Amino acid sequence: MDQAFLKISSYAKEIGHIYETGDFAFYFYGLMKMIKPNVILELGTGYGATAFLAAQACKENQRGKIITYDDGSQWQESFDYNNFIQGKISEFNLESVLDFRKTSLNLLNFEELKDLKEVNVIFNDINAQPKYFFSILNFLLPRINKEAYFFIDRGATFWPNFCAIELSLEKLNYGKIPRSIYQFVENPEEFERLVRKYKFSVQYVKKDTKTDQDSFALIKIEEFDIQVI
Repeated sequence: MDQAFLKISSYAKEIGHIYETGDFAFYFYGLMKMIKPNVILELGTGYGATAFLAAQACKENQRGKIITYDDGSQWQESFDYNNFIQGKISEFNLESVLDFRKTSLNLLNFEELKDLKEVNVIFNDINAQPKYFFSILNFLLPRINKEAYFFIDRGATFWPNFCAIELSLEKLNYGKIPRSIYQFVENPEEFERLVRKYKFSVQYVKKDTKTDQDSFALIKIEEFDIQVI
């Protein structure tokens, strides 16, 4: 087995319990190995278990990179969060496939990411409020290349988000857009065209844990097409 993977996986197992992301990080790694994305966007780095394994998947694929954001606000001033994460990136030799950005993001308009042209996978590990589900969807749709995967931490068990997903995706698949989304949309006609272009499906996964980070939702967005053989 690859020694780099063993080193990162040992770290993920060691600290994964802190945010209940240890097992998820390996699931995420396996999926990235299979779908071979070009751009992975993670919102909320934490201790980096998911980011490091995803970056290792990109390295093994010889394709893609992960961009991960965290403002470090959960850490005390005495803890140099930026140097800690950068040090791990160097230790795991992931500089070419992992871009860590210690900064705040405006999750309602993503002004800091306007120049990003393509996103294949996005993992919202910051806030599961429905308004961020809508704003991220608005950000993501114009940047999809045929298909995308949208992960939401707590998406299956945080009731407001679960309801937003369930009520919205059914309508979106019929080309109908919830009025709440329009507050985030700059070009309604283009957004409506993109909604009609794609179909939306969701899977909910419950984790075996007693913490509040006990689930995730995975929304797959793909071009609407029926292949006839």
